[in-house]
Amino acid sequence: MTTDVSFDIAVEQHERLLTFMQDRGFPFHDILYTLLFLTCDFLPGLRLVPYGLYEVKTDEILLPATEPTSVYA
Repeated sequence: MTTDVSFDIAVEQHERLLTFMQDRGFPFHDILYTLLFLTCDFLPGLRLVPYGLYEVKTDEILLPATEPTSVYA
């Protein structure tokens, strides 16, 4: 991943995102690995695909994708 902001700003944004996620029930502390594995549609369970939230075992989209919104708003 690349960014055009300084490392300090990237760390601050990561911390804000982690806090945002944990405030909403995210139980882990490593967002990037979670996001990487969520996109692996060959693993059983829920997966995040371009079409939305995908249930691998039933082969159905549980929550269709929507327009992106800002986490930092």
